[in-house]
Amino acid sequence: VKDRNQVPLKKVMEASDDGFEQLPLTRQWRGKVPLGRGFSQMDWMRLASRSDSLTPHRSAAPIPMDEVRRHATPDDAWCVLRGVVYDITPYLHYHPGGFESIASVAGTDATRVFEFYHKWVNYHAMLEKCAIGILAA
Repeated sequence: VKDRNQVPLKKVMEASDDGFEQLPLTRQWRGKVPLGRGFSQMDWMRLASRSDSLTPHRSAAPIPMDEVRRHATPDDAWCVLRGVVYDITPYLHYHPGGFESIASVAGTDATRVFEFYHKWVNYHAMLEKCAIGILAA
């Protein structure tokens, strides 16, 4: 795939483990969107740096995927990235690609989607204050 911005999210989520090279190019659906005042990435970094935690949820015990799936609404959005469960609810309105694109992965293992679109981003540094715990095997 030459332009990852041309691949719809649903196709990435359904892609086989062989890779994404086989995905067809389609209309552009994603890109940076205008964010409200106070919702830039710099605003997010300031907010995160001032807090020990941005989620009321913490778990020492591994979290089953069934539990993650129960948190799939804009008011309560969890996702998994590389085996770590994050409460992305506080980050939804700060996402440069817009609220809808990140909210659509709530309740899922978003690793494949994240790596497809944001492989170069240090997600843990950005979301560490939103970490809940480790996904159960």
